[in-house]
Amino acid sequence: MSATSWAGTSSRYHVNTDVGIVLRPARRRGAARPRIHIPQRFSLLAGHATPLRRYGSDSDTRPQVLTQLLHQLAVPDRSLADSTSMLEQEFADIDDPDRSRILLPVGSCAEAKRADEYLNAVPEWTGRITLLVSDDADLDNAC
Repeated sequence: MSATSWAGTSSRYHVNTDVGIVLRPARRRGAARPRIHIPQRFSLLAGHATPLRRYGSDSDTRPQVLTQLLHQLAVPDRSLADSTSMLEQEFADIDDPDRSRILLPVGSCAEAKRADEYLNAVPEWTGRITLLVSDDADLDNAC
């Protein structure tokens, strides 16, 4: 059963019972915690010296900035043979195949949809994208 099945404030709450147990990952002595890597990259718009900023940009330019950032992250340099994108390079650095995921945070459901549509249109990423939905979103209006 998922956590939202019994979370009383969730819009998807549907099991009316008290929680009796919560399962957590096993903690073995000497076991390493999963490694989370958060790279920081600066993307520049062609011909500009100032890095692109999505947060803090005005609502008129924010969609274009998101698209430009996604392009720089997900599309390899097509002029170079065997070129890989920054996202593909990040995947290559992940040692555990069961944990090979990259999370791209965005600011809203509209931006998540835009990112999902853009990335699914890039041949290397078609069908590899999962759009996460807020667990407090109404089922009819979910991203």
